[in-house]
Amino acid sequence: MNEYYDIQTETLPRDELKKLQLQRLRWQVERCYHLSPFYRERLDRAGVRPEDIKNLDDIRRIPVVTKQELRAEQQQHPPFGRYVVADKSDWGELHPSTGTTGVPVNTIWSKRDVANITDFTARVLWGAGVRPADVIQNGFSYGLWVAGMSVHYAAQKMGCFIIPVGATMTNR
Repeated sequence: MNEYYDIQTETLPRDELKKLQLQRLRWQVERCYHLSPFYRERLDRAGVRPEDIKNLDDIRRIPVVTKQELRAEQQQHPPFGRYVVADKSDWGELHPSTGTTGVPVNTIWSKRDVANITDFTARVLWGAGVRPADVIQNGFSYGLWVAGMSVHYAAQKMGCFIIPVGATMTNR
């Protein structure tokens, strides 16, 4: 059995990996700038436009966004704020944060996000030694928090047998 989940991605030569990272960084900045008033305002305040991203070091120019800012944005523009970049027709799932540090921050996963998160999580599981037909007792919460669902989707895609206990029923 292969030691890699996605051999093409996981064995990219360093220069190809950097090209891919830059391509994805540019795509993300472009997407956020043009589809989200929230992110556009922050990028404009920082003096950054999508065309300014020329190399990976330019990531330092992108302002950090805090959970408090996302929370405030949702309060000012309920229920999801203006930072959602996917069109409503592409929305797949809602996943708020746990709320342990305050009001939960809602996150919309597009259908593409669900597919990407599934693949990324499958790579993590594969790297940890999980293989098809393994039994996965998923103890992550199956509420709206993201971990339970991403592990479930990834294990399912990998062909594992899943016992979805979540964070409850610990006596089992």
